[in-house]
Amino acid sequence: MNTLVTFNPVTVAPGDSLAKVLRLMAEYEMHHLPVVDDDYSLLGIISDVDIARCLTLDSPADDACDFSDALPSAAAVMTSGVVSLDVEMAPLVLLQAILSHDFHSVPVTARGRLAGIVTATDFLREFALLTPRAAASLAAKSMSPWRPTIACDATPDDAQALMAAHHVRYLGVHDGAHPLGVVSARMVRRAHRLELLTDNSDDVAGLLMERSCPTLASLLPERRAVIDPLCSLAEAAAKLSELAVDGLAVVGAGDKVLGMLTETDLLKSMSFELARRA
Repeated sequence: MNTLVTFNPVTVAPGDSLAKVLRLMAEYEMHHLPVVDDDYSLLGIISDVDIARCLTLDSPADDACDFSDALPSAAAVMTSGVVSLDVEMAPLVLLQAILSHDFHSVPVTARGRLAGIVTATDFLREFALLTPRAAASLAAKSMSPWRPTIACDATPDDAQALMAAHHVRYLGVHDGAHPLGVVSARMVRRAHRLELLTDNSDDVAGLLMERSCPTLASLLPERRAVIDPLCSLAEAAAKLSELAVDGLAVVGAGDKVLGMLTETDLLKSMSFELARRA
């Protein structure tokens, strides 16, 4: 458990400006920041997805934050009422919470106060150590179907529309002739980046600008995010972390695509193995 949790994580207060949130996310290369009060009690969590939603990139205009006068506070953007688990909980309980609630991170508390945070990436990092049997399994045994798919020159908005139409969170990406990798709903939302121009003061709103990746190809690594069907799940987990993607195309002989192996597929395999051993 202790190897999974990041203890004493970077946090923000409910009254902190979005300027500070963005600065901390960029400085520490983080996508989630817990929001706590003076007693370190957990009030909520703010993620880049929450920010994207606030900017109307992922929600109706009526729910958008108003940036006309100043940037909103962390409290205005955060997700409140978040699920948190006690630091004494078993890894299986944490992993099941991530899977059942479709979270990427779960705050961990001790005696009612924030102690740390655990993410899906933390589980992938410890994949082979926590579940050696599952880690040795072949990618082909856990992969999902290679569908639906989308061309690499499509836009993130095209991908969002296709995901909504098919009720899926992953899409296979191709260049017309070859599979290039997999994009997730989370990766597509993160295609919308924020640039905050300030004088480094948290009190100065500065200028908030949206930057958008023009095509899905720009979301994928320079080399193809693919894996051989005979590779182990441990190798797949390591490659996901190395390439910073949420899925891999499973490609066999003759560059034939067989399926996709996603972060969710790996975490489910890990959960089954932990439950079997419990």
